[in-house]
Amino acid sequence: MVAHRCVIFKILFIFLLCGSVICANSKNRQQRGCQIKLPTDIPKGEPLYLSGNPGRFRLFKPINQTNHLAVNSKLTLFCPGRRNTLLNSPNNSTELTCGSGNRFVNENGHEVNLSQFNCTRGIEGDLHMTREKCSSNRGYIYDIGFRIDSRNFLTVFKVCYDNSSETTFFSTHHINGPVVKYFVKDSRRRNFKTTGMSATTKADKVYNKKSQIDRFSDIFGTQQIYINNSMHLSRGHLTPDADFVFPNFQLATYFYVNVAPEFQSVNGGNWARIEFMARELASDYKSDFTIYTGIFETLSLPNRLGQPVEIFLDSNHKINAPKWFWKVIKNERLDAGIVMITLNNPFAKRDEIVEFCPNVCKRASLTSKHFEIIKKGYTFCCEVNAFKNVVHDLPRNFTAPNLLECAKANYLFDNEVQLQ
Repeated sequence: MVAHRCVIFKILFIFLLCGSVICANSKNRQQRGCQIKLPTDIPKGEPLYLSGNPGRFRLFKPINQTNHLAVNSKLTLFCPGRRNTLLNSPNNSTELTCGSGNRFVNENGHEVNLSQFNCTRGIEGDLHMTREKCSSNRGYIYDIGFRIDSRNFLTVFKVCYDNSSETTFFSTHHINGPVVKYFVKDSRRRNFKTTGMSATTKADKVYNKKSQIDRFSDIFGTQQIYINNSMHLSRGHLTPDADFVFPNFQLATYFYVNVAPEFQSVNGGNWARIEFMARELASDYKSDFTIYTGIFETLSLPNRLGQPVEIFLDSNHKINAPKWFWKVIKNERLDAGIVMITLNNPFAKRDEIVEFCPNVCKRASLTSKHFEIIKKGYTFCCEVNAFKNVVHDLPRNFTAPNLLECAKANYLFDNEVQLQ
């Protein structure tokens, strides 16, 4: 009889235990809400995903590969631009609500999938000039992002730009470290836009290889050695497209005000690895990184008499080729940063190169021999404060008192890695 009671007790215990687990799982499912998984839930030609309410919209910011929206929370889908609507709809926006069944529900109460919604036209991004001066009052801040309506502009990144000289002194943006490796791939053709530039400057033309050969032949003579079929000045992104998760944000980087002339061997050499390094570090640290990218000084190349000649792609002395490209990489959580500085001159001689702030590459555990390969872009590293003593483009209140540890990034420079 005792044994029989023990068996019954065990059965009841197992039943209650299983029941509690089932209830817990059911409760977890109820609490979990609706999911947005990167990159699989994002369709080709996706709309903008907006959180918040009209008039106070924010660009949706994912925090992990799988993102949970609470029950009853809302997500607005929006297709900005002229004649741009949601596919199979006369409207350019719709509001989705996370329903009690952990599925999105549209405005008619029907359950829908996020992947159903895309725009009839590509979203290219807009440029908005502010009255905020920058770079020691040499330029103005331009916001680049998306215009929601006449009053609301949502910024993805900023550039400091001078329209009169066609010079972009720097750009600034953030890398979303926890999710940057889950970026959505996009194969759409990417054309640069001239918005914000002087109407007299033919930006498309000056970056053309044949035009550059003609320009350099005018400056240095027909026997010039700087521009040829294997060497030219490319459009060097300041804020790179690959730093963003959503294709709409990536496409918004394709403005001429977000580039500067950069020799292709440098752009595809050490500079490309510095860009990748910023993303890798943000991902490894799982932290938001603040990035500033800019230029310093104008590149000079010697003519036949050995005299230095400053390089401008436009004959009216506009669109200068910078001597240096620099990138500030800051881990916001650790308040730690580093400045990577690359020489944009594959023709330089080693004894001519002067590092203008103390080199801290070794202290940051960056020991690549590739930094000294001039054709790939001679590179050195500085602390933020030491850099600010020489280059006066960063905001006065921007600091990074700690040096960022970068040991995990060495492999990017010493191996042939597939860059994102």
